[in-house]
Amino acid sequence: MDDKLIRAANDLGEDVPAVAERFINAYFEDVEAALSMFSIPESFIKKHK
Repeated sequence: MDDKLIRAANDLGEDVPAVAERFINAYFEDVEAALSMFSIPESFIKKHK
């Protein structure tokens, strides 16, 4: 995974932590979208984020 982050950062001209943060945020957005299809309280999702 590190090689992919380094390559993406180099391709985008950004530093690795910035790219990693974007991937992490996208992951949590995907998880929230998937969980929204079920009846799971938002407080549970935020607590386990």
